Amino acid sequence: MPLKDELLMLQGGYLGRCARVCNGRDAWYVNLFCCPIVLVYKSCAIYCFGCMFEYISRLANSVGCFVFRLCCWWCCEYVDKSFPANASSIGPWKEKSLEQIAREIEWKRATEVVDELGPRPVAGQPQPRVKLFEDGVSVSDIAQGAVGDCWLMSALCCMAEHPGQLYKIFVQNAYSDRGKYSIRLFDGRAGMWVTVTIDDLLPVEKATGRLLFAQPKGRELWVLLLEKAFAKFCGSYEGLNGGNEIWAFEALTGDPVFSLLRKHGTWVRHELAHMPSRAGKKRAIGLRETKEKYADDVTFHLVRTYLRAEALMTASISSKGEEKRATGLVAGHAYSLLDAKAFAGGINLVRLRNPWGDFEWKGAWSDGAPEWTRHPKIRRCIRPTFDENDGSFWMLWEDFVSNFDGIDICNRSRGVRDLYLDLHEDDGCRRHAGPAVGCAYGCFLYWCCCEGVRALYCGKVATKKTLEPHTGRDDGMLQSVAAWVV
Repeated sequence: MPLKDELLMLQGGYLGRCARVCNGRDAWYVNLFCCPIVLVYKSCAIYCFGCMFEYISRLANSVGCFVFRLCCWWCCEYVDKSFPANASSIGPWKEKSLEQIAREIEWKRATEVVDELGPRPVAGQPQPRVKLFEDGVSVSDIAQGAVGDCWLMSALCCMAEHPGQLYKIFVQNAYSDRGKYSIRLFDGRAGMWVTVTIDDLLPVEKATGRLLFAQPKGRELWVLLLEKAFAKFCGSYEGLNGGNEIWAFEALTGDPVFSLLRKHGTWVRHELAHMPSRAGKKRAIGLRETKEKYADDVTFHLVRTYLRAEALMTASISSKGEEKRATGLVAGHAYSLLDAKAFAGGINLVRLRNPWGDFEWKGAWSDGAPEWTRHPKIRRCIRPTFDENDGSFWMLWEDFVSNFDGIDICNRSRGVRDLYLDLHEDDGCRRHAGPAVGCAYGCFLYWCCCEGVRALYCGKVATKKTLEPHTGRDDGMLQSVAAWVV
């Protein structure tokens, strides 16, 4: 939930009580009595009022832009003067001088870039519109560019598994004709949420016409704009070069984060510590070692426990720089840790994703490996997709331990923050009906599929305390399949 709600819930008095009731965090008998009123209020606030605000906002923008175009057409396009479209916003990238960068780089509007680099339209059909989100959110939307921000891309891959929280990072979660976007990020040093406002001007290489940093997938902008918001938050695009995933998790969620680092055969828990700011650097952090230590097998069950709790997780291989290995892994690189399954017979599998979108693990249980043929029931249960260009792969936990030595975890809060209004940015006339369609569909899920009740009364507020590892095998069909394999 937003930080202001958390602060209100901690307060006493009338405001604190109202905040707890409205977020389903009061005593059970109070929640039971107020449940109908709270459910109606939240439904209206998220879907009905959100839909109305979107239409009012679109009308105001249309009228405002029409008036401005009568005077000067360029006034309608937003330009962020605090993060200008020049070499200073890129920084000393690849040890090049700002003058050299200025000669090699030009800045283009996101719409123009996607039109040039995006998929070609079908013959005889009009060019599809550029959208902020296209067909929802998925990990395949994310592809790293020329800057070393795999830590951020991996965190976004994890966030893509929980679109509600990702949608709410954007103040306006639809394409802006003006090219103006506001994004909420959590400043861990200040302990507060901040709003970063950017334009949609993006750096492009003059020689190739390609985007310099995050690459577009389809005709959507959310990854490109989030990367730019982080660049502004950190001072420049070069400020994103090299980083820690738990800092990204904290900036995206405001929830508790920690790391597990493998030392001398055991995994040791480390806490995130913000260091005194050096020259305004937002990412000046350290890791404080704790006394909690876990063996390899316990760590696997701990990973499963956090994944079942819908936590965000990444894994990394420590190195002084990025280094491709013959195994298909990259040292000094961050991977999204997306799933973990335990089967009988000691077959423990984890699924990871390389934010590059390619270059995958080549060992046991990799894409097309013979293990999938020898264990057909596991394959039918997991249903892996052997796509060479998605960066996703499975591997044995033993192989994971032999290669990876760091796991970053964000114990994500669940609840009302997972509910959102999908504006259905469709093409054609349905574009104008999108908010109404999203409102109707959202209300259907909220009431008929009980998403409202689950979010309000079955959610959780994340804590810093380590969860108890779940040591059993996976339930239901997965456990049955595991037994058949043996």
